[in-house]
Amino acid sequence: MVVNMLKSVLHIYLLTTSVSLICGSKPEILVKTMDDIISDFDYEPYKLVGEKLLYFGQVEVNWFKANDICHTMNGYLTSIENEREMNAITEYLNTNLPNVHSWWVSGNDLASEGNFVWANTGTSMNYSLWSREQPDNYNRGENCVHVCLYDHGYKMNDWECRHESNFICEHEKPIAFSVNVLRK
Repeated sequence: MVVNMLKSVLHIYLLTTSVSLICGSKPEILVKTMDDIISDFDYEPYKLVGEKLLYFGQVEVNWFKANDICHTMNGYLTSIENEREMNAITEYLNTNLPNVHSWWVSGNDLASEGNFVWANTGTSMNYSLWSREQPDNYNRGENCVHVCLYDHGYKMNDWECRHESNFICEHEKPIAFSVNVLRK
């Protein structure tokens, strides 16, 4: 995100310099971020789901391989930070992929048993919608989180990282700017 922002600042600087040379005076630049503009762009194979760019990998691989695949696609296994994000993913799955019932996300407790974090941010899983009696660390070997269809809805479950599941990658949303150049 920082690199994208620096590129945008450089483009604005170059625009300012170009306009100064053409107009003979330094223009006033008004810059506004536009969070909603993303829907106008195509980021295949990622889809805009709720407020995130997501890719639903429909091949079953273990958690580590899923994480690697996401990285090769300039993304990462997704985190689900709140109910709104969970609802958006659930709605997308129910509508578009109703026959696929298990999806890796970035949650894990690999570093410290019972302390689940999102791998892509390193932050604690403050929001979770666990299946009944989960997480349970069954056989002391379940350290990765997947979202699975449970009791007619998608819920989170801790599962062995070496098991295979589909996966959800997330791509960082680009920063869009609106630039207005006013001649003095």
